[in-house]
Amino acid sequence: MKITSKSDIGAPPDFVFARMSDYEGWERAIAKRNTTLVRGPGPIRPGTTWNTKFRLKGRDRDMLLTLLSETPGRQVHATLADTSLDVDIIADLVELAPQRSRIAVSLELRPRNLTARLLIQSLRLAKGKVQNQLDQRVDQWARNVAQQYKMQHAAKPG
Repeated sequence: MKITSKSDIGAPPDFVFARMSDYEGWERAIAKRNTTLVRGPGPIRPGTTWNTKFRLKGRDRDMLLTLLSETPGRQVHATLADTSLDVDIIADLVELAPQRSRIAVSLELRPRNLTARLLIQSLRLAKGKVQNQLDQRVDQWARNVAQQYKMQHAAKPG
């Protein structure tokens, strides 16, 4: 099952990518969402892993988040996996104009067993709701980044 969302952002791609790849910032934001996130040792770079624990569809999930690759200024690719499910997460960034960007986020869920197939089937049945939630989160993030850019540049003279 694949779900995608995109949003335009009133900020240049370099600024947006800096926010996309602010992994410590993501860690802080995730910690506020009743989710446990523990990073493996060393600096954050492709191959870095986080052990995560969160609740999904009424069940606690322990999953491993891995940063697979980062293409500076363009893309962040990660995967979330456990014994029953793989989730491929790709965030692509496109420059629309010097001060305007578009982020496209795609999630691809792949089951490894029957239980995960049933989970994905229930998500398919509620795809409109799931799509709406992803759209809202991506739009909210895009608005926040645009607001940060405006505030940062309003503070600079000239």
